[in-house]
Amino acid sequence: KKHDIIAITIPIERNTIAVLIVMTGTHDTAIVPNMIIVSRFLEYVKDGIHYITGTETVFCPDCGQIMKPHSRCRRYIRRLNGMRDKLSVRVLFCALCHRYHLELPDFVTPFKHLCTEAIAAIHDAIGDYCVDDHSAARIRRWVDRFLKFGAATVRRLKLEHPMLVTNYDVNSTFDTLKYFVRVVANADEWKANEFV
Repeated sequence: KKHDIIAITIPIERNTIAVLIVMTGTHDTAIVPNMIIVSRFLEYVKDGIHYITGTETVFCPDCGQIMKPHSRCRRYIRRLNGMRDKLSVRVLFCALCHRYHLELPDFVTPFKHLCTEAIAAIHDAIGDYCVDDHSAARIRRWVDRFLKFGAATVRRLKLEHPMLVTNYDVNSTFDTLKYFVRVVANADEWKANEFV
């Protein structure tokens, strides 16, 4: 594969020139990695940080190659009890297509600060999760749009892969949302800007 290389010359001092080589087209997703949702994982707490390590073999959604752990990054999440937890999640790297993917546990919704259970509870107006009316209305709109998009994605995937088994309870917003988040993220169908 041919890589586009751009050389940028930056003058630093008089009579000294530094050349910065920027590679484009190879690691373009390193800035915003794709999300992979895992339901089987190990979690341990050390110094107030929840370390999440998936126990499943994770395949790249772009090329199907088995991915290897590359590093870890921090992620903050608000749980249903209102506590803010600091997570350390793995960054996985695909050696074939040179893409990075963030391995998230299934209680995390990508690009959201609330856990999936809290989002479902706010949508269903269950419990006393402390959120203002405007935020609650925005979350309800997001969940309604996302559930429609998730159902359409599952229907399309079912047509493409007739052996796909759907496993969620349509009477539970939490179970449905958790299932659709996993399916949509792992199918690399997540459209972050559409559901903000």
